[in-house]
Amino acid sequence: AGNTIRAVLEAAGVRDNVAKSLGSSNHATVVKATLQALASLRTSAQVLADRGKKKEKAIESDQEAAGPG
Repeated sequence: AGNTIRAVLEAAGVRDNVAKSLGSSNHATVVKATLQALASLRTSAQVLADRGKKKEKAIESDQEAAGPG
């Protein structure tokens, strides 16, 4: 089923991917699940908005967490 996922991702323009399907090996079901997963992807701005944070604040807190250097 990894080949099925890979074919869908390559058709969507995603290169250099590694895919593993757990559960169904039915190709039609795997394609449907892959398309559903692609449709549910969110940008970092959407995730930050959901968390009520601004991009600049998130970057600052990431740098503070990383420590000096």
